[in-house]
Amino acid sequence: MSSNRSPRGSFIQILQAEHGVVYRLLVHNGAGIDTTALEVRSGARQLPAEFCLPEGDAPSPLHDANSVVLSVTLLQEEPRFTVMHRGAALARMTPRRHAMLRNRQNLLMVNPGIDGAFHAYLPTHDAMLQTKAEGMDSFQVNPRISIIVPLFNTPIAYARDMIRSVLEQRYENWELVLVNASPDNEALARVISEHPDERIRVIEQVENLGIAGNTNIGIRACTGDYIAFLDHDDMLDPLALHMYVQALNEQPEIDLFYCDEDNFRETLADRYSPIFKPDFNIDLLYSHNYVEHFLMVSRTALEQVELSPHDVRGAQDYDLTLKVAEIARAIHHEPYLLYHWRAHPGSTNGGNMEGKPYAIEASIRALDRHFERTGVAARAHETDIPCVFSIAYEPLETPVYVALRYRTLEGLQARVAELERQTHHTLLHVAAFGPDTDQATHIIEESELAACTAASENGILSARIASLFDRACTEQAMMMLCTDYVSFTDANCIGRLSGCFRRPDVAIAAPKLLSSDGLVQHAGCYLELDNGLHATMPNQGFAPHMGGGYLGIAECSCDYGSVGPNCLMLTPARIEDAHEDLPSFESLEALVHHLACAARANGRHVMVLPEATATVCSPIVWDWSDARAHHVPDADRELLERRWAGKLTHDPLANPHAAWGNGYPNLAVERDINREARRIYLYNLVKGKR
Repeated sequence: MSSNRSPRGSFIQILQAEHGVVYRLLVHNGAGIDTTALEVRSGARQLPAEFCLPEGDAPSPLHDANSVVLSVTLLQEEPRFTVMHRGAALARMTPRRHAMLRNRQNLLMVNPGIDGAFHAYLPTHDAMLQTKAEGMDSFQVNPRISIIVPLFNTPIAYARDMIRSVLEQRYENWELVLVNASPDNEALARVISEHPDERIRVIEQVENLGIAGNTNIGIRACTGDYIAFLDHDDMLDPLALHMYVQALNEQPEIDLFYCDEDNFRETLADRYSPIFKPDFNIDLLYSHNYVEHFLMVSRTALEQVELSPHDVRGAQDYDLTLKVAEIARAIHHEPYLLYHWRAHPGSTNGGNMEGKPYAIEASIRALDRHFERTGVAARAHETDIPCVFSIAYEPLETPVYVALRYRTLEGLQARVAELERQTHHTLLHVAAFGPDTDQATHIIEESELAACTAASENGILSARIASLFDRACTEQAMMMLCTDYVSFTDANCIGRLSGCFRRPDVAIAAPKLLSSDGLVQHAGCYLELDNGLHATMPNQGFAPHMGGGYLGIAECSCDYGSVGPNCLMLTPARIEDAHEDLPSFESLEALVHHLACAARANGRHVMVLPEATATVCSPIVWDWSDARAHHVPDADRELLERRWAGKLTHDPLANPHAAWGNGYPNLAVERDINREARRIYLYNLVKGKR
């Protein structure tokens, strides 16, 4: 029951939108707020503003049931203003509060690639690397590794650094194959001759065949059991080969290796912008070549694929990664900074991407050919972000059983109308769960959709869902779970999602969900189970097209540990036994996490396709400080932990050097965000007085 007291609010977030700035307020006793009675004033001025009040229960278990989150969008940042409701002050923004909130949000969104704490963290990273390396000092399997480096008028200092980094490798059974396409460059020849090591082989290539052709010359000439690829201006960590061989001794069937990397300019003393990658994430790879460096493949795998042709030059490593991934027995990611990528005016990471448009075209060719080889009807397309691609899957004609959970008949009617307008007309069977089943049945039967029986939501998470799950499984159909919080603003959302299931490795696909204020509400769920259930939603609060964030996942397709409960599609036949003996969950969130865990345990992917979008008017979860799974009752959490803890490896985005507890990927260092925000505020205050 709502209180009769006037609503009072306090600002909790400042977020950058595509066309303005979003201020979010936590409003107590806010159930009776009328958005038409709101205004924003700064002194005597009335500021142009848009208001958004998501529906539903309390945004966090930390706050009472009458709390709501109100979004106010202004054209620009305003350090001082008042939000008025019916002429009374609802919340006041002060310059101090504005600065503190902006500092806090900036700190939360600082990813490892731009975190100033990286240099202080490096000793911790290096100590972890040394400890792991010392875990196996001698190997039973000591393969020969061929490192291929195409050279073409390589700057002398770069070549010298590159060769030295190979000579310093702890693992010694290697050969360095230098394919020199500039044999008349006497200075480069002298640098090579400075190192009279019999493991260094030089192939004088009179005709420059380009990066792809010169690499292929090296592949044909090398003698190693494994072939690694190193750019002529980059450097390796001394433990790079050692760590790969250590992994190989633990898992001999590995056919493809890659590692984490960072950037540097002149010397390794100025390393910056680390890229802490996840284990092999096929959907992220389809979006961009996050694997990048230091690629190593087995000769066994290499002999099964065609070498990269000239028309994929600039993306030959991407092309090879996709080809080997198709046939690899195992793929290994070494989660340490073993590769150092030099930034200079001629390199991609030095700002020369615009000078290499052929690399983008080559990447699209590599992706399209991959889908042709694997028999998937899909095409890659360029996006506004350089070297990031969207994948358009041809929709399936398979029937879809829609389990629609509604709170009101008005909400049900609106969702049914939107389902009717979906431009891809697969046969939709709608089963509605909620109050007033007679009226709900009438709404569905009067629609153009294939009707299923409407039912009370009692038992939705056990017998009701299991029955629909069985029916879809028997008929080899797909199933969609959604709530009437979701508005299908994308008229082809269902069609886009259905196409994902042309791939046999996909079990669950979800759209990118936007809050009513236009910011990202859901783009996957990071799920941990080993030390209790922890579920966070990455990238929440980003603008839909803000550049992708860390690893690009805010705008890329990606595989996750789970997804949110408001909208997802699945293929029941690919989630074996998930519905048998279904635990009696109280919450839809717990059911979805259970299905996601079952899919992953069966070797399938749980993916988000950002090209499919919808708007969700559910409560905004903004405070992760309790580090628990929000909206998952204790009983459900215990069921999930008992069922899946210890049975699944880490989340598909996990890396030991990155933490996701705040909902954003942060460097794994201990820090007090609020304390740092205050320190920055005081520093700027003192600086402004000087």
